[in-house]
Amino acid sequence: MGGAPVGRPESPMPLYFGAAVAAAALAHTTIAAFYFGSHLLGELVVLPSMKGANTNGDLAPLVALFKKLGPLFAGLGMGTLVTGLLYLFAKFGLDFGFILSFPEARTIVAALVLFLALLCIAIFIHQPIALRIIERDLGASPASDVSSEMRADIAKFAKVGNITSVGVVGVIVLMIAAANGGI
Repeated sequence: MGGAPVGRPESPMPLYFGAAVAAAALAHTTIAAFYFGSHLLGELVVLPSMKGANTNGDLAPLVALFKKLGPLFAGLGMGTLVTGLLYLFAKFGLDFGFILSFPEARTIVAALVLFLALLCIAIFIHQPIALRIIERDLGASPASDVSSEMRADIAKFAKVGNITSVGVVGVIVLMIAAANGGI
């Protein structure tokens, strides 16, 4: 694990503050910042443009962008999860009872639980809507107006995106609280 162990007097388990913890924290913060940026890009640029499209021809480039960015966003989400776990385990070890004895670690675990809930929403609700949007786009004539079904799917996708974005902000708030000693 690296670093000098610092244990609590009543606990035989050490905490580590060293290069491994610093590297895990840096990797997690960097990837998480890009993940948060991907949410901002989706919320502030892609979805409003999709909602404002009048014809399928207007929508097609946005759906193509959407298809390319989706896997990137998913990869950033998984990277955030993995690096967050690495940080947690590098700093607090693998004993879950020990992990929960620290306010900072409990706050990180709360952020992890919220993030896993958001991941489930993304996989089981958001992704099927995205795939339906992509499928509808493939069969649409570029000159025709965007169908009411497509508009409904885009609206659903945006609503779920708004919910997950609020959840991501919640995770960030929890992580800031953890960095300041936890709650």
